[in-house]
Amino acid sequence: MEVAPASTEHQRRFMLKLPPGYHFAPTENELVVHYLRRKIAGLQPLLPIFFDVDNLNSYRPEQIVGTLADKYRKHGEDCWYFFTKRVRKYSTGNHPNRTTPGKGFWNATGPWRLIHVDKELAGRVRTLVFYTEPEKEEQVAPGLKEMDDQTALSKLAKTSWIMYEYENLTSQAEAEDKNIDKIDEWVLCTIQKRRRCNGKEKGRG
Repeated sequence: MEVAPASTEHQRRFMLKLPPGYHFAPTENELVVHYLRRKIAGLQPLLPIFFDVDNLNSYRPEQIVGTLADKYRKHGEDCWYFFTKRVRKYSTGNHPNRTTPGKGFWNATGPWRLIHVDKELAGRVRTLVFYTEPEKEEQVAPGLKEMDDQTALSKLAKTSWIMYEYENLTSQAEAEDKNIDKIDEWVLCTIQKRRRCNGKEKGRG
């Protein structure tokens, strides 16, 4: 698996050496405005802790996070940040493929939620929960790939892995356009277990 860091390992270790009690906990609008938009513009991120992944759905969460977990946990962090471009579920559609190897599936738990900065629309975020084949002896029915998402989901077990997917938006009209195709644009994804990666949720007990 190739996970491309935004900078060198030496720089990443240096940037994460924060005093006790300090953590990288950006708000949602900060993630969109100061990190995602810089990526879309072709600029280097402000901190070298973001990783590029060609297709996030090519891996299960434990696979992609496993290569980074030890490095981050040395600094008390259990949240991982990725830039990725989604893959179409169907070649002629504008819906992303959410399946992963090992009969895994990222299920959206609700609609997109808009993100504003000083009352101006900046982007949107969607919450996804990872489902996978149950550990019990129960077998997933043959032909899982041919099932619709909800039928496939009923055969899988919910895990504690959560992903937040951030999209950039430039106007309210863009947000309301059901036919707009943003699959080929960079999105920022955070992956973790249970708690969110931004300051809004970090402080909740």
